Amino acid sequence: MKHIAVSLALSCLVTTSAVHGATIAAYGDNTVNPSDLVADLISQDFSQVLDTAGLVVVVQYDTTMLGSDRVCHAVTGVSRRPDPDVTARVPALRATHTTLMRNVSAEDAASQRRCMTEAVRGSIKILTGIPIDVLLQGSKASVSDRVQRQWGKPALII
Repeated sequence: MKHIAVSLALSCLVTTSAVHGATIAAYGDNTVNPSDLVADLISQDFSQVLDTAGLVVVVQYDTTMLGSDRVCHAVTGVSRRPDPDVTARVPALRATHTTLMRNVSAEDAASQRRCMTEAVRGSIKILTGIPIDVLLQGSKASVSDRVQRQWGKPALII
């Protein structure tokens, strides 16, 4: 029963959609749709390279209140396109952006949306500003087809 509840909760928080052919896998705690927010920031060339390589843009975002201040944070990167019903790998090379809005009400949905929009757009601007060859090289661990396991030395056996 607990597993079903967790699955239902995660399905509400994950969105996957395409922008200019590039797929965005979004994971967050808000009702914003990152694909709608960043459509104008992702170029056709960038999308085509990712689509051809079987990659997705991963966007992780969250918001929290600290007293009367709202903090919104977004992390973006590229990862191998996940199978259906599977989450994308955490990007190895990430672009982050944090937004702080002072003296806002926790119930103010408009300020929450503005804050999240600024954080998501800011992180995508940073990501798309990275030269694509540097981005792909730095993302090797998250775009690789195989899983590499590193086994530690076994504990002392008595």
